[in-house]
Amino acid sequence: MIKFFRKIRQKLLSENKFSKYLIYAIGEIILVVIGILIALQINTYYENKKKLTEEIKTLASLKIALKKDSSFIKRFAPFYKDISTSIDIVFNYLDSDIIYQDSLSSHFGNMLWNGILESQKSEFESLKSRDIKLISNEELRSEIIQYYSGVELLEKDHDLYLEIIVNAINNIFPSRFYSINSSYQTFISNPPNFANLKIELTPIDPLGLKDDNEFKFFITNLKMQRNWYMDYPEHIIKELNTALIKNIDEELNLLKRKSL
Repeated sequence: MIKFFRKIRQKLLSENKFSKYLIYAIGEIILVVIGILIALQINTYYENKKKLTEEIKTLASLKIALKKDSSFIKRFAPFYKDISTSIDIVFNYLDSDIIYQDSLSSHFGNMLWNGILESQKSEFESLKSRDIKLISNEELRSEIIQYYSGVELLEKDHDLYLEIIVNAINNIFPSRFYSINSSYQTFISNPPNFANLKIELTPIDPLGLKDDNEFKFFITNLKMQRNWYMDYPEHIIKELNTALIKNIDEELNLLKRKSL
């Protein structure tokens, strides 16, 4: 093909047909440019195809991670509810004329459990290290960032709440309950299943707790702090998780149709 065009050029030049040669030269340049553009388009097509495949794979992995988070949240939801219920029961006992019963010892124990969150963040961290903009849908990308930012804040809230509990174990409970330290250490070294929560704390002076202003103040604050640091943030994360899984599903369906 190159030899063919070269012969045409030589023939036009030998015949002094400069105007025709010029037109031919321009046409040849146009053909070269068109060839380059086609090559670029083909290259762009395959690059976009590659990015689309990677985006689908990434969103599918994120969806799996989010479902694991959802499963964890659902599994421990009754457990967390039991903790809050125990705090309410202890609060009501201290603030009423209810007579102490042995069953209260389990509620005194339950309220010291801080709760845990094991979010599957490795896929999101991997996405950030590659480029978060791999997720082409800006709104969905923003939701993903919002969710994992929320998870990070919730983990920090858990740490703050744990500090409150540890401080109480060291400074408030030992003088008011039997074997607080040994019971709690055994408890936290073997994190329980929510359906098999086993820690009981027996007060040294059950009736005296009702007139113990320091302890009553702690329980009142614990009730608010539990809601602020644990219950409400976990409720928000649960809602974000559900919405995000739904939106990723919709985006995956759209991208898979585009890839066909």
